[in-house]
Amino acid sequence: MNGLKKFFDRDFYVHLTKFVLVGALNAAFTFVLYWILLKPLSMSYLVAYPLSWFCGVIMTYVINFLWVFKPEQKLEFRRRFKKYVVVYLTSLLVGQGGIMLLHQLIDIDPFWLAFFVVPIVVIINFIGIKYWALRKTR
Repeated sequence: MNGLKKFFDRDFYVHLTKFVLVGALNAAFTFVLYWILLKPLSMSYLVAYPLSWFCGVIMTYVINFLWVFKPEQKLEFRRRFKKYVVVYLTSLLVGQGGIMLLHQLIDIDPFWLAFFVVPIVVIINFIGIKYWALRKTR
């Protein structure tokens, strides 16, 4: 029980709250960038979606590093960014796989099915980033 209490300490809730705020900012940023690339710039969605997703990952990496988790004083981009991208790629694959599976099981528009997988994606991202990619070094 003591280990669980330590897992859900004050820092956990502060990090979670900030992480969700950064995630909301990322969603808005990524959606706007995707729309700009897609509509005014007439870019193919096959290029616009991954480009906007990657820009969102870079933005959240910097904000999560400097504001949310603060593992070190200095942003060491190369050392931690690879792990960060692995976490986001994992959650992307889990989210996409979940949407595909749900779409096969129940014939609902994939747009709406995304709302079912978002909580799972957020959990994967938070745990992977807090306890692996941006874990404080001792």
